[in-house]
Amino acid sequence: MNTKLITDHDLIMAFNSKKTEQSKTYYAFFTNGDHDIFEADNKTQARKIAREFAVRILGTDLEQVCGYDQN
Repeated sequence: MNTKLITDHDLIMAFNSKKTEQSKTYYAFFTNGDHDIFEADNKTQARKIAREFAVRILGTDLEQVCGYDQN
């Protein structure tokens, strides 16, 4: 299990960065009705980023994370 600390800057950048070759695009839905698109390397990392972003940045909870196909 990856226990590396995710900084607030890392969280914000995940939701504001451009897609890279190794990243995949995910949709995060939050319990406050908000949703956003972000980049992560895999679904496990996506859940961790979205959960931390919800609590620490938005002050809400994560409802769901799903993959996003841009094609």
